Amino acid sequence: MKDILLTHKTLKGIPVIELEPQDGLKHKPLVIMLHGYAGIKEFLLLQAYSLCAQGFFVVLPDAWGHGARSDVTKTADFIDSVINTSSDINRLIEEYNDDHRTDNNRTGLVGYSMGGCIIFDYLVSKDVRIKAAAPVIATPDWVSILESKEAYPLMLEHGIVSSQKGMEEMKKRSYGKQPADRLDNFMPVPLLIQNGYEDTLIPIKPVNDCYEYLKEKYTDLSEIVFIPYPGIGHADNVPMNMQIAAFMKKYLVI
Repeated sequence: MKDILLTHKTLKGIPVIELEPQDGLKHKPLVIMLHGYAGIKEFLLLQAYSLCAQGFFVVLPDAWGHGARSDVTKTADFIDSVINTSSDINRLIEEYNDDHRTDNNRTGLVGYSMGGCIIFDYLVSKDVRIKAAAPVIATPDWVSILESKEAYPLMLEHGIVSSQKGMEEMKKRSYGKQPADRLDNFMPVPLLIQNGYEDTLIPIKPVNDCYEYLKEKYTDLSEIVFIPYPGIGHADNVPMNMQIAAFMKKYLVI
């Protein structure tokens, strides 16, 4: 395995960890890797190390309202976290415009759980600047999360809602904002979607429905891949991360 330089810094107010292969090469493909809800960037160090060791310059940001950007008195709102972090992505890419270490014309996005939801939100925005994306255990259909059997107990535990009425209000806020309602705006970049069949927080059927809809936007169907995993719940695994590495190598050209 190559030596990897790990650097903590803040870019435009966003705390990040950079992982850079010490291989003597310049202009490496840039991959921004996004963590899940109530998580922090450090939770993805293992996945980031694995990808970085294969030649990628990996950046781990804290999502809006999370980690070093959090308000310790309360848990960040999911919808606000997704939307605000989605708007961070191009700001981060711009930070590497003149950085000889990276080639931000070859940028990929990887996101786990909420991080994958952020990717779907970004891909229906008006200014997509990436070449490949890989959401993992995620969905463009936020309402399906809020209607899952795990959501309400989780929201109560974190103090995000105090009643079923609060859940209904979150669902109302999601309509129109969630990417599932804006798929006509989707930018068809190479896309790898991976989910577990047994995920009780991110139901797989709405993900599959969105995949079937998005396929119509691709002239080359090899550029959109959906892999469901029998027996897997709301967690990533080694095969998922191996698929991510192969997919990014193919479309970011390593």
